[in-house]
Parts: sequence; C-alpha cells; structure tokens
Amino acid sequence: MMSRGAKAVLIHGIINALLPIILLLIRIGVFGDVSYGMTWGTLFVMGLLLIIVPIVSSVIGIVTASVQLKKTSEGAVKVGLFLSIVGFVLQIAFRLC
Repeated sequence: MMSRGAKAVLIHGIINALLPIILLLIRIGVFGDVSYGMTWGTLFVMGLLLIIVPIVSSVIGIVTASVQLKKTSEGAVKVGLFLSIVGFVLQIAFRLC
C-alpha cells in the first residue's frame, strides 16, 4: 500500500504533466476566446499567473518528489518525480513555441 506522501507526489506529478497541455489548449482557443471583454490589466495578471504558477508548481513537485525518494523508494514516488519533470519540460517547450 502506498504511503500518504507517495500518493501526494503521484497526484502532484499527474497534475504537473496535464497542466501544460490544458494551458496550451487554452492558448490556441479550444475553450473559446478567453480575452473577450477583459482589460489589459486583467490579461497581464492572468498571463503572469499562467506562466509563473505552472513552472513553480513543477519545481515544487520535483523537490518534493526528490525528498520523498530519499525517504522511501516507492514506485509511486518515482513515477511522480518523472511526471513532474515531464511537466516542467513541457512548460519550457510550450513557452518556446
């Protein structure tokens, strides 16, 4: 049975891997025109949040998974670490395109 920390790392890793894909779909307009009726200030704050929060979340996920990996060598922690790294790489890759 997985420990509580391993479950948390795995869930965080899954979120970190899915978040860049969801943000890319928002950016290309799959969910409609997000900027309709918004002021520039609102768009600026929303843009900063969409850039900074996912990258910080991925870094926190990597650090948390690394600490948990030193404590226990469960498979869920390894998968969570891998997914957090994938999420970080996807964030960087989608920012460049």
